[in-house]
Amino acid sequence: MTAMTLKVTSHVGRDLLQSAQLFRHEHAVIWEYVSNGLQYKDPGTRPTTIVEIDPKVKKIQITDNGRGMRMEDLQRYFQMHGENLDRKQGRPGRGMFGTGKSAA
Repeated sequence: MTAMTLKVTSHVGRDLLQSAQLFRHEHAVIWEYVSNGLQYKDPGTRPTTIVEIDPKVKKIQITDNGRGMRMEDLQRYFQMHGENLDRKQGRPGRGMFGTGKSAA
């Protein structure tokens, strides 16, 4: 029997476009970031989230007092199909799509 090697590839542009289909409307994008800000906070912190919309300059700004992302979190964030470590460690949350990259 001959061993075979299969090379798996991905078209990153198409992957990104396909993932972005989950966020066809601004409200889905806003909710993804608001829910992440509510969930990913330090223990004992009362979550606060502010959403500012400026239609004149087509700008949406979301500010929260969540714990933010460490450098290793950011490296995972920019990895296609990165894992959500909180979810992996059994802490499910409100966010639906992993790291939020597709919403961006």
